[in-house]
Amino acid sequence: MPHFTDEQLAELEAVFGIKRQDSFPVRDGRVTRDSMVWWRGVHGPEHIKAGDDRHWGNIESFPDVCQIAEPIYRITYVED
Repeated sequence: MPHFTDEQLAELEAVFGIKRQDSFPVRDGRVTRDSMVWWRGVHGPEHIKAGDDRHWGNIESFPDVCQIAEPIYRITYVED
């Protein structure tokens, strides 16, 4: 949270009984490790847990391909 100093955040934690969590922005909000997000994969959307080790780094690197709401998509068949 860039708007607060560490001391201010510590005071907010103590007063309101909250804990800081790692979070990243995505297309339509912010996600924590406990969040379920939609990954806009090559083969269609995948509903994944953000905190899984392989996904967390991808969400950090590519926040524009993740979203909280289920995406609207169209299936197209491709001939081999």
